[in-house]
This record gives sequence, C-alpha cells and structure tokens, in this order.
Amino acid sequence: MPLKAYKPLFIGFFHVNLYETESNLCCTSQIINKNNMKGIKITVMMLIICQAVIAQTKTAKEVTTKRMERLDSKVDLTDDQESKISEIIFASATEMIALKKSGSFEREEMKELKKKERNLIKSQLTSKQLTTLKEANETRHLEHQKRKNDRMIQRNTRTETRDLILAKRHRFENLLSIDEKAIIEKARTLKPERIKGKKTKGALTPEQKTERKEAHIQIRKLLKPVVKNHKKELDIIQSEMPAKEPKSSNEKKKKNNGFYTKFLLMK
Repeated sequence: MPLKAYKPLFIGFFHVNLYETESNLCCTSQIINKNNMKGIKITVMMLIICQAVIAQTKTAKEVTTKRMERLDSKVDLTDDQESKISEIIFASATEMIALKKSGSFEREEMKELKKKERNLIKSQLTSKQLTTLKEANETRHLEHQKRKNDRMIQRNTRTETRDLILAKRHRFENLLSIDEKAIIEKARTLKPERIKGKKTKGALTPEQKTERKEAHIQIRKLLKPVVKNHKKELDIIQSEMPAKEPKSSNEKKKKNNGFYTKFLLMK
C-alpha cells in the first residue's frame, strides 16, 4: 500500500501523520487510557512500522554508493567507467525513488527501469568484464541459495527437536508426584516474560535485569528437589537431544542446569 494511503491514521489514542518526506514524521499523543493495554500495543506497533518505512528510504546518492561498492568488488573498473556507471545508477535511483514516493507506480514499470539500468551498465563494460561479472553473480547466487538451504535445514531441525522434546516432557509428567507437579506449577508463575532480540534485552534497566535474575534463581531453587529426584531420567533425556559440546566443565554444569529448568517448565 502506498504511503499516501496511511494519511491520516488514527489508532487508539494516538494521532499519526506519515508524510512523504523522511523528515516529516509527526506523532501527536493525547490522553492514554492505561487500562486499554491492547490499544496501546497496537499503536506502538504501528509507530514502529512507520519508523521502519521511513528508515528504509535511501537517497539516490546512498543507493549509488552502495551499488558502486558492490560492482567494484566484482569487476575492475577504469576511472571513466566508474564515472559513467555512477551517473547511470544515480539517474535510475532518482527515478525509482520518485516513483515509490508518488505511490502510483506499477511493479512492471519498476522492473523495466531496473532492466534499462542493467543494460546501460553492461554497455559500459568490456566482454571480459561482462564474463567476470556474470561469474561473480552466479557465485553470489549459489552462496545465497546455500545459506537459504542451510537456514531451512536449521529451522526444520529446530522444529523436529522441539516436537521430540515436547513428547518426552509429556511422558515425563507421569513420573512426577502431585507435590512435584505443584512445585513446577508454582515455578511457572515466577517465570519472567520471554524477551527476544539483543536490542530489546539491551534496553532493560539494571533494576529489570536484577529482577529477572532473581526470579530465575528462585525458580532453580524451587525446582532443585525435583531435579534431584529425577536427575537420572533428566540426564538420559538430555543425552538424546542434539546439542553442541560444552567447552569446559563449568559450561557443562551451567548447560545442564539450564536444560533441567527449561524442560521442567515446559507444558
């Protein structure tokens, strides 16, 4: 959806205007109802999306610099070639950015612009440079495909491992006494909310970090008797899980404690 379609946008108690230029993001906040947490979460998410859209908008000069760096890494260009190709990319990037900002371009129109740019760039290269560029692009494509396949394999492996460990946890439940189940349920109520991403974790205040650390310590303390009673079964289950070998005995001990806690808290 083009940026124009987002003007004006009201969500919850925020009034957000998204302008066509990067410098014009206006966000006016009014009275917030603290009890309306769902509305606040939606509003914050929309603000993040708006900021991301603006952050992704690059100038023609930035696009040209990035493209030239990429091309220079593949082909040795003369000064004259660099000058002419830079002009080609800059003109093309300027036109593409203008089309995107207008919000009325067609996908096929953008493809034609890119095709025209590629042809103009190729016209500035020698036959040897074209061969080198083609080989470099093919290599890059193969590397990209390999990374994509590796990520898919890792994702599938994680899914299979998760399903396997959940099945084992459900069977393990039958070995627990009523008191042990009550202990585990209490420990679950103390578990801090999971935080994803390094940036989000880095945004935690020292007090929040201390609070989370103390909660984990209390959870491990609660679960200690359960781990002691079923350590043999837990070690067997852990040995059946695909995992990297720890580098030291201290890491192994820490890893085991982490596994015991995560496994017992699973549902």
